[in-house]
Amino acid sequence: MFKYSRFTIISFFLFSSMGLNIQDAGARALQLVDHSAIYSFEAGKIAPGTDLADIGGHMDFRWEGDCQGWSVTQNYKIDYKFHTGPPSAYKSRTISYEAKDGSLYRFMVEKFNNGAPGDVIKGQVERQADGAYHFSYKTPQDFAIKPYDNVLFPSAHTHELFKRAEAGERFFSHPFFDGSDLSPPMFVTNFILGSAKADQASLADDNDEIDETLLDAKAYKARLSFFDGAQQGLKNDAQSLYEMDIVIHENGVVSEMVIDYDDFALTAKLKSLKALEADADQVETECP
Repeated sequence: MFKYSRFTIISFFLFSSMGLNIQDAGARALQLVDHSAIYSFEAGKIAPGTDLADIGGHMDFRWEGDCQGWSVTQNYKIDYKFHTGPPSAYKSRTISYEAKDGSLYRFMVEKFNNGAPGDVIKGQVERQADGAYHFSYKTPQDFAIKPYDNVLFPSAHTHELFKRAEAGERFFSHPFFDGSDLSPPMFVTNFILGSAKADQASLADDNDEIDETLLDAKAYKARLSFFDGAQQGLKNDAQSLYEMDIVIHENGVVSEMVIDYDDFALTAKLKSLKALEADADQVETECP
């Protein structure tokens, strides 16, 4: 079985809010934009000797924020073709909520294999008074993860990446959790490769579904490596589960992405990018 079970929330390390700035002491404010996007996927490489003949698919998501936290709805489908045997289709739907103060993370994941319902995962992580993060699951009820003293969720991870990049740092690592499968937090190493600029002409390619103004924001290129969280840290001989190359903008947009699973890689192409407008019935207020 090919390694796609982790390919959900972690595929996009971006975050957004409704006209809000997030700023740490001494760091420049990030101008974040609620947005929706659609990406197509195609094979970037397929290792010789594998039974995989081709792979592709698409992903769409909607990311929104308010004063308290971020919400994301993400759907994707991956189609596999093999040299032997019938093709296979894998679909997933993820809904998550992350509190901006890091105190709460809720997640729901539904998976489908060739149209048939697969795993359903529902749970949450709460930071308790002792500072430890406690995991609880509604589905499956018999699954448990021991408490962790330190963990970053997807939005907090991106915030940390930009904070480090702005400070001139080039490397950091930490435990990471997104709830995409029944596993403890992974261990992520982050290599910040420097500033980047989206090739707007190539990305837009006369596509009026892409708002090019969202590609103007400052961006960094980074390489992220994901390791089995059971290792509780990075060992010299550790083999990553997979790696990602991304170009991520300070407004929360990912303009380039390659996911490398060693035996194959997926390249993402931006097909649609739109800023989301606030609900007309919503009264805009300043966050306290």
